[in-house]
Amino acid sequence: MKHMQVVRLYENRRVSGNTDVPAKGKIDAVTPDALLLKEMEETNAWARLGAQIYFGWFALILTINGVATGWLFAYKGQTPEFARLIFGTFILINLLAIVVTLWICKLMIDSHRRITDVIQSISQRSSEPALSAAALEVPRSGMSPQAIKVALGFTAAALIILLCFWIILPVWPQIVRGSP
Repeated sequence: MKHMQVVRLYENRRVSGNTDVPAKGKIDAVTPDALLLKEMEETNAWARLGAQIYFGWFALILTINGVATGWLFAYKGQTPEFARLIFGTFILINLLAIVVTLWICKLMIDSHRRITDVIQSISQRSSEPALSAAALEVPRSGMSPQAIKVALGFTAAALIILLCFWIILPVWPQIVRGSP
């Protein structure tokens, strides 16, 4: 609720032309609230871009794994000599993908915390009645940490399953060939 009020205030200022952005050479006219609003906007934009790039990258990794697995089960010839090298490559790719997933999750949650801090700072210092501390219940970020954890948790789980598949495959090649 508070987040929406802060965003509406910012949008009203932007539309009316009062963005608290100084003219050239008048840097001292910038207010801390304007800088905090700009920081919140930039943090949101970077978090959104990071999520889009991550999920595009995850889709690519998942597709490559799916194609390789499909080829492996459909191929009826002799297993190539370099098969272990290919399996090792997929193990490494999936291991790195798991590490990146955990790292992105941490960065997204850090972004959420910073946005929440900015909203609280603006709402505590605001002299406008719409943003006074009494009018606001609990400031919230537009990024839900629970949604971030769920989405990235499922992608990490999928990557762990793929990692286990590529680790187990060289140990039990009969899985692929269907022999006892």
